[in-house]
Amino acid sequence: MMSAFRVYSRAISWTAVYGGYVVPTQLKLVHDMLEVYDKKAKPTWNNEKPINVTFSMDLYQILELNEPQQYILLNAWIIERWYDEFLFWHPIDYDNITELRLPYDSIWLPDTTLYNSLVMKDEDSRRLF
Repeated sequence: MMSAFRVYSRAISWTAVYGGYVVPTQLKLVHDMLEVYDKKAKPTWNNEKPINVTFSMDLYQILELNEPQQYILLNAWIIERWYDEFLFWHPIDYDNITELRLPYDSIWLPDTTLYNSLVMKDEDSRRLF
């Protein structure tokens, strides 16, 4: 049975030895999966098939509400979900790992733009401490 990519992680206990180095199973899985993965390629085997991206946003703080100038400044989590057909493995080959967490910059990401948003310079952005 194959596992699809999920954005979670599990602890691992089994290790393998390669070339004198001890490699945890999860690291081997990440290496094997990303070795031939191209994040610039659309993550579907059929190029004509569209990628269905679900978009949601969780508001966690309103920083400023300016009614006269008609803008709101807020902090929110942008959540995007999709199925990447290239991120799969056989759990039996990797100590029964069924879930994995990967850095966002190592996988394909949808090109998402928010329209009618206030564009701010980096030095103008506010940070929470």
